[in-house]
Amino acid sequence: MHISLSYYTHIGRRPNNEDALAVAEGKGGALACVADGLGGHQNGEFASRAATDELRRLFEEESFGGSELKEAVMRADAAVRRVHETAPGALTTIAALWLGEYRAVAAHVGDSRIYQFRDGKVLYQSVDHSAAQLAVMAGEITPQQIRTHRDRNKLLRVLGGEREPKVSQQPLDVRPGDRFLICSDGFWEQITEETMLALARGGGDAASWLDDMRAAVQPRARDNNTAIAILVG
Repeated sequence: MHISLSYYTHIGRRPNNEDALAVAEGKGGALACVADGLGGHQNGEFASRAATDELRRLFEEESFGGSELKEAVMRADAAVRRVHETAPGALTTIAALWLGEYRAVAAHVGDSRIYQFRDGKVLYQSVDHSAAQLAVMAGEITPQQIRTHRDRNKLLRVLGGEREPKVSQQPLDVRPGDRFLICSDGFWEQITEETMLALARGGGDAASWLDDMRAAVQPRARDNNTAIAILVG
C-alpha cells in the first residue's frame, strides 16, 4: 500500500498558534495526529505539542499498531498532565489516525476531526465531544449548524483535564483511492464536507487536494487552522 501525505499548520489571526501536528511512517504503518490547545486556556500551545510529541515518540520508539492507539492517546494525556508542572492549565484536543496495510484506526478526544472519504462520500466522520454536538444529537440543530453554534467551543472531553478522558476509537477498513483528513476546528469550521469532496474529485495527490482546501479555508479563518491530508494508492 502506498500513501501520499501532506500537512500544514497556520496561525490564522490569533496572536499565537496553539495547534500542533505530528506525522511518522515506519515498517508498522503510519501515524498522523492533530492537536488543538484550548483557546482561552493558559498554555494551550504547550499542551498540544506535548500530546503530539508523545504520540510521535511512542510510535517511533515502540512501533505501536492500531490496537495500541487508544493506550497511546492515554499516555499522551499523561504527558499533558506532566506539563502542568511548568504550564498550569494546559489542555488540548487530539485526533489521531494509525494507518496500516489496508486497515486503519481512528482515535480522538475533543472536536478535532478525522474524516474518511470513499467514492465521493463521507465514509467516516469522528463525532465531536462538544455541547454543540449534543445539540445535534438532540435534534435541536443540524450538523452544519455546529460551525456557528454558540456552544461549539464548549468541550466535554479534553487531554490534561481533571479526569482521565474517554477516548473514542474506531477501526476502519482501507481501500485504494480512500482519502483521509485530520484537522482542527479552525479548519473544518471554514469548509463543508461537500466542498472537501468536490475538491477531491479533481484528482491529484494529497498535496494538491490539501492546497485546494487550504485556499478555501484561509481567507475566512480567524482561528489557528491545521490539517493533514492522506491519499491511499
